[in-house]
Amino acid sequence: MNSEDLSKLIIEDLKIDYFSIEPDWRKQPLVYYKWSRMLAESQYELSKAKIKLNSIEASLSHDIRINYEKYDLKTHPTETAIRNIISLNEDYIEASRKYAMSTVNTELLRSAVKALEHKKSALEYLNRKPDLY
Repeated sequence: MNSEDLSKLIIEDLKIDYFSIEPDWRKQPLVYYKWSRMLAESQYELSKAKIKLNSIEASLSHDIRINYEKYDLKTHPTETAIRNIISLNEDYIEASRKYAMSTVNTELLRSAVKALEHKKSALEYLNRKPDLY
């Protein structure tokens, strides 16, 4: 799911219906659990993406050092040359993109969980002050 779609879903669950505070209040723990679980799963995916990125980087680095001729280098490469070759590798670029997307989704979900804590506080307040709505 892209970050824009995820944001729309989050916003829907953060809305407070002032005409049905009590049902919203009863639903709050389930909504909080749903987003907390999604956050945990996203953190797992982020970890997997980081491991994949590191693995590709280490594998390429090793291969460049051992088989530098394969990369059109005449001598053992410098660290800068190794970094440049790695950063141009399509697998590395794709893994970096996936890691970046996972990072954005994880941060959005972390924000959603925090926002749901604020919603809970708002619902508690509105529940104590029914004359406000």
